[in-house]
Amino acid sequence: MLLVNYIDYLGIYIDSELIAPIFNKEIVEAFIPLLIASAVFTICASILKVFYAAWDFKFTIFYTASKIFSTVVTVIFINYANLFNTLMFDKIAEFSNLTTAQVSNGFQTGINVFTIFICIAVSFDLIASWFKTLKNHKI
Repeated sequence: MLLVNYIDYLGIYIDSELIAPIFNKEIVEAFIPLLIASAVFTICASILKVFYAAWDFKFTIFYTASKIFSTVVTVIFINYANLFNTLMFDKIAEFSNLTTAQVSNGFQTGINVFTIFICIAVSFDLIASWFKTLKNHKI
């Protein structure tokens, strides 16, 4: 919702004045349909989890597809070239006595670590989900 409704307000402020937006608006707007689809898919999976009340094959397949879709969308989005406004890096560098390259590289390292974390967390979640499903339906 922040990216849909408040993209123009996300940024670095000085004295209540926006001096550097965080995101390149055009890129975020291009991703909005995928981000909304991902959210809808996740909400449907949550509703189905209540409906099924147990891990069965149909639900686990849907849940797996939902998690994979959402993860792929998230990873592509946060790693997309020029997603983040370079002016933001300039302003952070200015305030922190670092170079823009240092800030940008540090930011990219953080994105890489976050990407790895997301992929590992989702992998463990899916393994646990399939373990519960297979345990409930001894084959």
